[in-house]
Amino acid sequence: MYYPILRGKLHELSAIKELASLPISARCRPLLEPVNSSLNQIVACIDDLFGKGITPYVVINPTLGEYRNQGTNLYHSLQHNPRSSGKFAPCVKILSSFDTNSISLLQNTPNSAAYLVSDISPTAIPILNAANCTFANPLKVDATILQSVSRIVLYLDSFAKQRRNADYPPTSFYSNLHFTYRSYPNAIGVGDFTVMGEEYSEAGGPAYVVAIHMSHVQHQPSSAIHVKHFCSTSQPTSPSNPGGKFLEALNDLIAFDNSNPRYFDRTWGISELRNYHAIQHFPGLGVVKQLSVEHHMETICNFI
Repeated sequence: MYYPILRGKLHELSAIKELASLPISARCRPLLEPVNSSLNQIVACIDDLFGKGITPYVVINPTLGEYRNQGTNLYHSLQHNPRSSGKFAPCVKILSSFDTNSISLLQNTPNSAAYLVSDISPTAIPILNAANCTFANPLKVDATILQSVSRIVLYLDSFAKQRRNADYPPTSFYSNLHFTYRSYPNAIGVGDFTVMGEEYSEAGGPAYVVAIHMSHVQHQPSSAIHVKHFCSTSQPTSPSNPGGKFLEALNDLIAFDNSNPRYFDRTWGISELRNYHAIQHFPGLGVVKQLSVEHHMETICNFI
């Protein structure tokens, strides 16, 4: 099972709702972290996903966006909203071994999952074993704990995010965890932050260079995932003409796809990009990111 970790921003929520309409959605169960104090978008997403057979995990003590340093508990707000009540699984975000408030919240929230951001003390193993499941980064959590927790979702921040779009190479390695997680007998699935990366930002800056990130599985020799980056090259010192820069990057993507028709999975995301290329339309940078995220998630679901 694939467990993408998504933030409650419009285009990430739209991507998972569109993926939920596809047959492969049975292999996907997202973890959603709210970032806006208004719950309207996250509640609508929960309702939509549940109606399509997916019960998402939702972080009830978010720490990003408008919830930074607030110590919020959204469990009761979500459970008392008729559009989300009974349609999500609570998840408690634990920042470290010293995050005692969150560990206590995990113990006191029935059937909740644990989302470990970093390390945790071995003394917490019985608490984690009582949870629905535990999301853990194998690069940040001791191997003894990974082996001792009964139901674990292994995740990584795999996207090689660059400070500037102009800095992306043609191709970058993503991960092979989507294959190797099966070596853990207690692993129920694998997660990631798609092609958005774990680092959270409120909004993107001006688009001096427009980049389209497209994931693919390199089946030989290791079934590793790589990302091809298609970047505009004209006017890289000016934020003007983002639509023209998008079409420039898109032209490169379509030319590559035409020359290598079996390289990318035939996803809904790439189909939409091909449609925009056919009509030479720029849908906005948010939609471009959304389609890259959706292509990534569908590619992972096809592989899982």
